[in-house]
Order: sequence, then C-alpha cells, then structure tokens
Amino acid sequence: MTKKKVVVISEFHPAGIKLLQAREDIDLVIVKDPTPENISKAVVNADVITIRTQKITREQLALAPNLKLISRYGVGTDNIDMAYCNEKKIPVAITVGGNDKSVAEHAFTLIMSLAKDMKMSDKAIQDSNWKYRDTRSIHDLYDKNVLILGFGRIGQRVARFCQAFSMNVTAYDPYLPKSPVENVKLVKDFHSELAHADFVTLHLPLTKETNGLFGKRELSMMKDGSFFINTARGELVHEDDLLEALNSKKLKGVGLDVFSHEPPDPSHPLFKHDRSFFTPHAGGMSEECTSNLAVMTVQRIFECFEGKLDLSYVFNRKEIGS
Repeated sequence: MTKKKVVVISEFHPAGIKLLQAREDIDLVIVKDPTPENISKAVVNADVITIRTQKITREQLALAPNLKLISRYGVGTDNIDMAYCNEKKIPVAITVGGNDKSVAEHAFTLIMSLAKDMKMSDKAIQDSNWKYRDTRSIHDLYDKNVLILGFGRIGQRVARFCQAFSMNVTAYDPYLPKSPVENVKLVKDFHSELAHADFVTLHLPLTKETNGLFGKRELSMMKDGSFFINTARGELVHEDDLLEALNSKKLKGVGLDVFSHEPPDPSHPLFKHDRSFFTPHAGGMSEECTSNLAVMTVQRIFECFEGKLDLSYVFNRKEIGS
C-alpha cells in the first residue's frame, strides 16, 4: 500500500491528529517547530499540507510537485502563496464557519473589557488601591454606537451580541447588497460613520485593498474618547498610529488580538499603555473552537483522498476552475 504524505505544519488539537494517526494509508509528518528551514524539509513530496498562520512560499510549495490539497486550519489565506496555488490548480480549503462563534465572543469581550476598564481595575485590586474605584472612568454599553468593519459571519455575530446590550449597530461591507442582520445600518463607505461611533471593531480579511486600511487619517476622524478593537489581522492598522491616538486621547482604549508582527515586540510603548488590552491572537483558541477546526481541517483531507472534496470550503474554487 502506497501511503499518502500529510504534513501538519504546527501541531493542532488532538481531536484532528488522532483522526490522521488512525489511518494506515497516511504517512503523517508533524512540524512542531515550524521554522522556514523545517517547513522546507518537511513538505518535500507531500500530498497534503495543513497549515495554521505560518507563511508558506512558492519555493516551499514547489518542493511538493504532487500536492493535492492545502487544508488551512483557519480562514485567512494571506500566509499562503495563492498565486502559485491558482497557477498549479491546488485547492486551498479553509474552515469556513469554524471559528466565528469564538472570535465574535472574543471581540465582544474586548469591547466589554475596555468599556468597564477591567485591566486597570484588576491591577488596582492587586496593588491594594481600593480608592481607584472613585477615579476610574467606565461606560455602559446601552445606546452606544458601534461600527463593525467587515460583516461576514464573525461581524454578524458581533452585531447580535451588541444588539443584545441595546447598542446601535452600523456595519461596513462593500460586498453585501443589504444587511443580513435586522436593524443594522449597512454602509458602503465607513468614513462618514467614524465621528459617531463609540466603538470601532475590525473583522476584515487581509487583502491588497485592506492592508493598512485604517491609518492616521481614519483614526483622526474617530469620535473623541472612542474605543478601537481589532481581532481580524494586524496589518489592517499600524500600532504606532494607535499609540499616537491613545496619547492624544483621541482614543480612550485599544483592544487587540492581532498585530502587524507576531509575536509583537513587547518593548513597544503601546503595550505599556494603561488604556490598552491585548491577547496573543487567541480569538479562535477556545477548547471548543480548536477541536472543531482540527476536525474540519482533517475532514477536507479525507474528502480529497476519496475524490469528494466539498468545494464550498475551497477558497480558490473559482480561480482553479472547480
């Protein structure tokens, strides 16, 4: 029996690994230390590659001339050389709908944490500073305006969470003809909405069009004392611009789960700011979400080997003519 080589770049949840290990027709290679050198060595003659957020280049993919599938543990494809995959007709499957609940909850947690000043309140208790309660500035979410940039599955869930707290929701998405969520104002240009938003939360994919989408100009247009949240991709905004907006008090708080460079430089002044809240790109890292993503990732592999790949999960199905 000729075994099929499956390369797992960065080990994921055991629920998926066990499914792969149970197959006698699979030669499983797990890259636990996904340096560029280790990735290059591992992918030689691979039939399938699974990948999380690590970069994989054209040169590395070319080492697997019989590559049949890239099964992405997640939904973003900015770390994969999609031009090469399209050229070679290699399907790139993503875990559509696998992390929307977890990431949406995470984004709303950042909204709530910033509004209620949870970071500094916790620090005050640890520092035995009970008097902090008399000086802290916190806000209710009731009747506040939230602007959601990117209104896919995650953005829509965030909208429903916000509505449950009686917030007024506006969403920007240039690709939607109308809002799929009731009582949400859908706009094609978000700039005119910035001056009214108490919270701006990003849920956009990283593309040529969205890279650096939110810069100094956009931050300067925001409402004084507003809050900025990003759980999408770090490259959508520059940390230096966020720091400047915090220092000038244009922004009252910043909550980030993603960064332009990951892991970020901990010496950057932004990470020392009292009115900031950070998590290590962990929005989709709940126990339930990671298990679900792992199983979905492996399901696409099995479908591929059986010649029954579900094309609804293939990101580049149009480009490769599937």
